[in-house]
Amino acid sequence: MFKLKGYQQRAVDVMRSFLSRCVQTDSVAEAYSAALAEQDLPEHAYQEYSFGQTPYFCLRIPTGGGKTVLGSYAVEVAA
Repeated sequence: MFKLKGYQQRAVDVMRSFLSRCVQTDSVAEAYSAALAEQDLPEHAYQEYSFGQTPYFCLRIPTGGGKTVLGSYAVEVAA
């Protein structure tokens, strides 16, 4: 694979951190809260959407930002 741009690498790092915390804490909501704090984002509740303790996340990257490339990295990180 090729070298990611800075914002892409930060997105991958946050994915890795969130998913690692999900395994360590056994609480997706706690892992989500820690991921927000890590990014200095305001606290808000994690929405389960009937997924229970199965973690999920949404990448919000603008058009042309490399979401397809990040998707391939997401699969590797999640594995």
